[in-house]
Amino acid sequence: MIEVSERKTPVGEVRVAVRGDTLVGLGFLDGWSRVERHLLREFLEEELRETKGQAEVGSRLDAYMKGQLGALAGIAVDTGGTSFQRRVWSAISDVPAGQTRSYAELAAAAGARSAVRAAGTACGANPIGLVIPCHRIVRADGDPGNYGGGVERKEWLLAHERRHSR
Repeated sequence: MIEVSERKTPVGEVRVAVRGDTLVGLGFLDGWSRVERHLLREFLEEELRETKGQAEVGSRLDAYMKGQLGALAGIAVDTGGTSFQRRVWSAISDVPAGQTRSYAELAAAAGARSAVRAAGTACGANPIGLVIPCHRIVRADGDPGNYGGGVERKEWLLAHERRHSR
């Protein structure tokens, strides 16, 4: 069973999906349908059940939003996805809070230097936003680019991290 709950953040409500002790999905409420489709595809046999909340992930998320940027580190995750997607998501996770990388740098870090568009697509398919911090991936010219949670949220998250990573 996958337990799904909602959590308020300064930039909107998120849904958190946990299977046992492992985070399998996290996304903003207004973009949840993409994450839910991913969960149903990856965990075919699992039922999604609404719960009151996941205390550990929720408290870590709250701490991150209050400026404790390392609070999301160490959360056990199961992303599913293809081997390429998992390499991209791992490379995203290596980008420190308060810093950004370009899509080209992301592709190179995932071992596929020429697959910039594919790395961008994998970034957009990230089922565990914030914990796998795809908001830290920007265009080569520094423009924020797209973000499943909306460009305004991406800019807020980047500014939040820069403010608290000093």
